[in-house]
Amino acid sequence: MKVVNRANLPSEVFETISLELKQHRSVLDILKWARKQPAGSLLPEIISEFIVQDEFTHDLVVPWKQLFLVYGTTCLGAVTAIGIWNHTPTADELLSTRMNEGWRPTPSSLQDGDRILGHAACLNSESN
Repeated sequence: MKVVNRANLPSEVFETISLELKQHRSVLDILKWARKQPAGSLLPEIISEFIVQDEFTHDLVVPWKQLFLVYGTTCLGAVTAIGIWNHTPTADELLSTRMNEGWRPTPSSLQDGDRILGHAACLNSESN
């Protein structure tokens, strides 16, 4: 599991948090972990943002203490990566970060042709 320090945390703090987060393999793991957190560590809704980048790729934002954990997940709820941010990233920031790291949205096959579903569809409208 890849955990990325986007908050520029000191390495010892990042390593401690990273070891704990690497146990999160699914959305269910995130929710089980959240139930064990001390009161006030998380918002009551746990997941504050759910951003669909394309049909198969979703970003879940979890405010935790003074940080924001961003879980990259599949459409089936498997965690593929975790970013630790020091602010709430916007959907555009998350998409830009993904694109800069080599990710490309996967078009969905629809009756009227292939089309990107989700926030990443804005990439097509920007190129028009």
